[in-house]
Parts: sequence; C-alpha cells; structure tokens
Amino acid sequence: MKKLPPIIISLFFLVTIQAVEAQTFTLVKKGVAKSMIILPEKPTVTEIQAAKVLQDYIERISGVKLSIEGDSVKHKDFEILIGNVNRPELNDVPKEKLDKDGLFIKTNGKRLVITGGIDKGILYGVYTFLEKYLGCRKYSSKVTYVPKKKKIVLGVIDDIQLPAFNYRENFYRDVTDPEYQLWHK
Repeated sequence: MKKLPPIIISLFFLVTIQAVEAQTFTLVKKGVAKSMIILPEKPTVTEIQAAKVLQDYIERISGVKLSIEGDSVKHKDFEILIGNVNRPELNDVPKEKLDKDGLFIKTNGKRLVITGGIDKGILYGVYTFLEKYLGCRKYSSKVTYVPKKKKIVLGVIDDIQLPAFNYRENFYRDVTDPEYQLWHK
C-alpha cells in the first residue's frame, strides 16, 4: 500500500478542524463577552423576561454580563436572538408548529436562536437551553446548581420541542415557586 505524504495528512486534519470550528458558537471566552443578546425592537414582556433570565444565568456561570440590545443594531457575529427578532435566521423557524408553548433552539455558527410559541415557549426555550446545553439544574425552589466556567462554547444545536399536552397539575410543594414552574414547564 502506498503511503500518503505527511503534508496531505496535515491538510486533511486542518480542514477538518476548521469545519468543526466553523460550527461552534462562543458566548464567553477567558472571562470576556463574545456575544450579545438581541431582542425585538418592541419586545413582549415574555421576551424581556427570557432575555433577563439568560443574561442572569450567563453571569452566574461565567461572571460576565452579556449586553441586551434591540434588533435595530447592526448585525454582528455571535448574536443570541431571543424571540421574534428581525433577523433572517427567524425565517427558518416553524412558527406555526410551536403553537403556545413549543420551543426552538438552534445554532448556525454565527447566531444562536432561542424562540418559542406565543405564550411561554420563549421562556421554556431559555430554561431548556440553560439545563440541556449549559448544565444548570433546578432541583427545588431553593436548590439550583449553576456550573462555573470562564469559557462557554456551544457546538451544533438544532432542538425543537412541542408539548404533548397543554396542562399539567402537580401537587409538589415547590410548584408554587414561579421560576421552578417555568424551569420545569
């Protein structure tokens, strides 16, 4: 069998590494914000709440407070799009499927989209993102685990969740806590 020259092998690995890096999304690196949160120019109360929750937890995780801007600012790389912002990435969101409480989370290497249905879907999207992709946990109304990281880098995310039913009732004492309710949908 003929051996491949080391230069070809090196080029192969370089191209592979660049392709993987092109799919990463950096929120925070070495204690410095690399992204910003973008809201619609006229956000709903739910969109504002979702942005503030995300901002708060990113700060708890990394010590870095991400800025929140309206979607009238110039497009930049590494934007976190919350809700129904005026950006082309929202054209791919299946809004009709999300109904009231469905959620949609997706990265494309340059943007992170977190949106949802017309009721609490956007908030559910933020809490799902915090738990599933950043490792936060809400065990009870008084016990929350927040990991500490100086670097937050995401891989490829393409997550859509549609609730199977509209209403649940639970007789657990902590369900009276508003954040616990939202965290656990």
